[in-house]
Amino acid sequence: MRVHRLSVTAFGPFPGTETVDFDTLNDAGLFLLTGPTGAGKSSVLDAVCFALFGHVPGARDSAKAFKSHHADAVAVPRVELEVTMRGRRFRLVRRPAWRRPSTRAKAGFVEEKATATAEELVGPQWKALSSRVDETGHLVTRLLGMTREQFCQVVMLPQGQFQTFLRAGAKERNDVLESLFATRRFQQMERWLVDERRAREAACAAHDAEIDALIARIHEVCSGAAGRDEVDFGLATEATLDYEGWRVAGSARLRETQHALNAAQEAVADSRVAAKAAEHAYDEGRTLAERQDRHLEAVRHLEALRSGHDTVAQRAGAIERSRDAAGLLPLVRLAQQASDALATAVARVHEVEQAVPTDRRGLHLGGHAGIGWLDAEVDALREAVSSMRPLLAAQQEVDDLNGELARLRAELDELETAAAELRRELATRPAELEQAAARRDEAARTAATLPAALDKAKRADTILTAAYECVELQGRFDDCRQRRLVAAETQVTARASLQDVRERYLGGIAVQLAAELVDGQGCLVCGSTTHPSPALPTAGHVDAADEALAQADLRLRDEELQRSERELSQVESRLSAASALARGHDTGAARASLEAATTEVTAARRATERQLHLTRELAKLSEAVEADNLLLGKAENGYHVLAGRRHELQERLQRQQSMLAERVGPGVRVEDREAELRDELARQVELATALKSATTAKAREQELSDQLDTVLAGTAFRSGGEVLQAHLPAAELANAEALNRAYHADLDSTSRLVDDPVLAVASQQQHPDLDSLAATADHARDQHFEMAHQTKALQSRHERLEALLAQLSDALARREPLRTARDLAVEVAGLCAGTAAANLTKTRLSHYVLGARLEQVVAAANIRLSGICGGRYQLQHSMERGVGDARGGLSLRVADTHTGQRRDPATLSGGETFYVSLALALGLADLVTNEAGGAELSTLFVDEGFGSLDSETLDEVLDELDALRSGGRCVGLVSHLAELRMRIPAQLNVVRSPAGSRLVS
Repeated sequence: MRVHRLSVTAFGPFPGTETVDFDTLNDAGLFLLTGPTGAGKSSVLDAVCFALFGHVPGARDSAKAFKSHHADAVAVPRVELEVTMRGRRFRLVRRPAWRRPSTRAKAGFVEEKATATAEELVGPQWKALSSRVDETGHLVTRLLGMTREQFCQVVMLPQGQFQTFLRAGAKERNDVLESLFATRRFQQMERWLVDERRAREAACAAHDAEIDALIARIHEVCSGAAGRDEVDFGLATEATLDYEGWRVAGSARLRETQHALNAAQEAVADSRVAAKAAEHAYDEGRTLAERQDRHLEAVRHLEALRSGHDTVAQRAGAIERSRDAAGLLPLVRLAQQASDALATAVARVHEVEQAVPTDRRGLHLGGHAGIGWLDAEVDALREAVSSMRPLLAAQQEVDDLNGELARLRAELDELETAAAELRRELATRPAELEQAAARRDEAARTAATLPAALDKAKRADTILTAAYECVELQGRFDDCRQRRLVAAETQVTARASLQDVRERYLGGIAVQLAAELVDGQGCLVCGSTTHPSPALPTAGHVDAADEALAQADLRLRDEELQRSERELSQVESRLSAASALARGHDTGAARASLEAATTEVTAARRATERQLHLTRELAKLSEAVEADNLLLGKAENGYHVLAGRRHELQERLQRQQSMLAERVGPGVRVEDREAELRDELARQVELATALKSATTAKAREQELSDQLDTVLAGTAFRSGGEVLQAHLPAAELANAEALNRAYHADLDSTSRLVDDPVLAVASQQQHPDLDSLAATADHARDQHFEMAHQTKALQSRHERLEALLAQLSDALARREPLRTARDLAVEVAGLCAGTAAANLTKTRLSHYVLGARLEQVVAAANIRLSGICGGRYQLQHSMERGVGDARGGLSLRVADTHTGQRRDPATLSGGETFYVSLALALGLADLVTNEAGGAELSTLFVDEGFGSLDSETLDEVLDELDALRSGGRCVGLVSHLAELRMRIPAQLNVVRSPAGSRLVS
């Protein structure tokens, strides 16, 4: 990781926008971030950490107060960081959660949520990767390979936390090393070995179960063999398992079933021959019985046919008579059709005569006098119809004149009514104009009060908002005060608990010293190498871990008390401001004032709208008076014109009506008279047509009747009715002929069957006993099937036994390789899991790898440490299990060459802890950077701690840090020491002022 550029706005102590170009500082390799105490040096590192993870190091993160108190209330806090991670350059922009002033309520605030964006530099442009807070955090964690806590232990050593990694527990140290060196694959390997061991064991168990199942099936097959005692093939335990003995016994039973199968197959062949002989005898008897039955049935059927001979003869005579009538049938049908046509024509004449006058009915059909008279009548009617056509135009003109006169009468009535209405309206207009002007003036006076009403409503709204906020803040103030009291009581209890734990811890210090005694090693108190009576824990014993827990609990209670006091102060300040704005009003009084002011504003606005509406209405009334006068003049002129037009049309109408009354008749319309004449003409034409059709039909009927009489004179038929009666339909005739043919064919075939010599011989023989023959055949067949079934079952058992023995031999051949693979998997998995006897340290593979990595880190750190402390101290990696370390392999000790003792890092002084922690962090960074699969740590930040070093040690530390430049590394130091400002030329100064801090390069 390498930091390039940092920009902060309204963040921490910086009210404005401050930018740091780390590329210039990185070129120097070692730079100093300096400034007076409280100026905000650590805030620069906080900004870097916040841009990466959305949090800051240490306890400052719990406050969540990232926006600068010096910045303007509307200023937006923002941190932007450009950084290279794993060879890719990114730009991270974050905004913390903050409260901005509300744009609606003067004294209110709105909570703005935290935001984050991540971009990657691809070519010359920035490519957006994410705009979500959680996704950006996951991206940074994945690229760095570290969480925020691990980052603050390895890359950024915050103020007062240099010793975190040095004094970390086994689990915390494990998490840091695992993420930095990407050793999770060894855990995956352990899980894979466990899964492989389980799979191998399951495979062996499944294979043994398969063998047991095969043996059980062999036992089942062998137990079903006939003529043998059962063989004991029951399943045995692992200690008495003898799979080979089971295979040998099964092979012996296979040979015995083969002999039994051969004997059974010979018996089946003999039974098959006997069954076939019995079946043949039954078939012969059944054939003889069928021939005897056929001959008897034929004799009976021949007698029945001979008894129906008369019916067949009658059917033949009807067929012959129908064939004779077929030649006369067309002429008979024509004569019948002519007779029917004559009757229809006569009926039509009688029907038409009902529509003509009575004096013209009863005309005879044979003469031509009536037809001639009707033709003359039709011609006269046609001339009368033609004379009506010229009069239709005159009738249409009369209708048009009547319509025009009706329209004129309606228009005259409308004009007269409109003129009267206009006169009435003009009489009322002056009073309406005077009333509208009075209403307009009254509305104008009310509208003039709108500005004062708006100002009053605004003041009332502000008071109401403040009153509601006072109610809310008062509740929150009571809650905060109660929480502060609870936090104070809890803090006092925690402090008393810590005091009690410390007293008990000091009282039981002998037990802790006794727990560290090792046989053969000297006691730290008396130096003795034998420990006959070490102190034992008693009831209520506490150790250093209990004291640490009590201290941690007290710190938490202190922080809770501070948070509750800060929150109480903030709420109290906001409550005072809201009370000042409320001016002593409660919510009820403030709401009533606002409602009254709102009512006044509403009335004034409505009066303004009413004034505008009345002004427009007054103008419309004046325009309406002028328009009504114009309309009245137009109506009077139009009435005189239409009255003259009506008189002219009335004279033309009288002339046309007189002419039509003379030609058609008074009160009769021309089209009605024409319709009457046309109806009478149609009736006369229809009557003449019916008379002509009847005359023609009568002549045709007489002609065909004479022809039929002539033809029937030479036949056996006396009339056309007899011809129709003798004729048979085609289907009925064909059916009769088919019946006669079928009769003669059946008679011939039955006679031949009766005379068949084979059937005749069979009829003379004795009838066979079919039941006895069938019983004999069934018995022989059942006996054969039973023997064949038994033989098939024996053969199936033999084949199953043979197949199962083959499977058993194959399974026994595959058993040993599976057991060998299982034993190997069990051994390797146990070795890597730390449970095998061969693993003397009982350390898991993944933990062993991390221990080896830690040993490499210690070696790299000792190179740095030897130059700083002149070789006095050396870090040592230990496989021993520390407090809370159930796995071992990640313990650290400090070897003191002056005393020859291995010391716990907790026993180092402040300065010693600082430079040992610094050496450990540098060694860890060296090793991680050189790892191909690890994270690249090109930048290291160290915050304070240099004040605890003497001048000689400080020189050694700076020499080691200065040596990092040769490897392309960069270290940023945070300190206010003057000696460091003299030693390090590349500096970034934090300048403090009452208005906030700023950065100066």
